Amino acid sequence: MRSFRLAPLLLLAAAAPAAAHPHVFVDARAHVVVNAAEEVQSVRVEWLFDENYSLYAKDGLALDADRDGLLDETDRATLVEVHTDGMEALGWFTFLRQSGAMQTLAKPEDFEADMIGDRIVIRFTARPASPLSLAELDATLTLNDPTFFVAMTLRPDHFTFEGPEGCAALYEPDETQLSVTSLFGMDMSETAARSFGFTFATEAVLTCR
Repeated sequence: MRSFRLAPLLLLAAAAPAAAHPHVFVDARAHVVVNAAEEVQSVRVEWLFDENYSLYAKDGLALDADRDGLLDETDRATLVEVHTDGMEALGWFTFLRQSGAMQTLAKPEDFEADMIGDRIVIRFTARPASPLSLAELDATLTLNDPTFFVAMTLRPDHFTFEGPEGCAALYEPDETQLSVTSLFGMDMSETAARSFGFTFATEAVLTCR
């Protein structure tokens, strides 16, 4: 059933009047690169999907047809396609802001897909569409689903930074922040769900000072 697509599923969920709570859980990774000109060059992103969703997607896409436990290149290309087609409308779950203004991303590159054990993993590189300088103003990075259908967790040890001397990333998520898992089962409107999607996203500060 190759009509499966993640983005339409998320957009459909966002339009639902109720039951707007996380259905899919992702362990995220991010590697930020700032260049010598003190501009955000790239963000390498990884999504590691939960086992239940991964099984659903794997069966729905008829992956690993020979049941040898390995994905071939066709399987990997299918995973990339269904998890990235239409994701521009959802910001690729990757949001850069400066002075409160959302920064436009170019279409991501260097897509990869695979299975780690029983879990689907998707990787890509996102870049600002225009130069994003940190020389005078800090920027922030969040990885989250604004529809709140997917709950994304970015642990401090899964966030890394590369940049010139004087530049740094500050990522210290509040451990006392309300756990997203405690919200499971809550019903809320589309507006509330979108608000929660950003409210509970953890934020990294990118700076060159």
